[in-house]
Amino acid sequence: MNTDNIYATPASDVTVMTNESDSKNLIQSLRSQSTWKLLFLSIITLGIYGAHYMRNQTKPLNKQLSDDQQISNGLVLSILILSYITVALIIPFFVVLDENPQLDQLDQISANIDKVLSILILVWGFKARNRMNSLLSLSEGALRVSKDDTKWFHGFWTFLFQYFYFNYKVNKISEDDKISN
Repeated sequence: MNTDNIYATPASDVTVMTNESDSKNLIQSLRSQSTWKLLFLSIITLGIYGAHYMRNQTKPLNKQLSDDQQISNGLVLSILILSYITVALIIPFFVVLDENPQLDQLDQISANIDKVLSILILVWGFKARNRMNSLLSLSEGALRVSKDDTKWFHGFWTFLFQYFYFNYKVNKISEDDKISN
């Protein structure tokens, strides 16, 4: 507040992240486990663990974002529900060992749900990537995190590995921050 003029318009800083310590706090709140552990648990649970991982990562990320930039809870919930449905549709294939025409229909439904789930996971990956690049740029100063920077989340790797790459990159940035201190 300007103390010289008591009638001056109040001013406040509306940026979410203003310094490097905010960036480190965000990275530390997102760091959860090794990428190999995430991959192993996702395989064992047939993708359900990955859906829970995305939900858990979305919460601290959304806390740093304005309301219009947040990743939709509907998107995350859809990923979670569809991952459970996919696993439920796989179970009959393990129980029934002989050929069955109903299983063919179930297989088609499962394949369509898998396609939708894959697209939603890809959308989450790119939303999380864009939000992280934006937040890290704010914390490092205007346009200081660029495509050549080690903190930049690349689109190609996001496309190939979605949340696995997100986890890897968060861990890598966290390790780099520890080394630089």
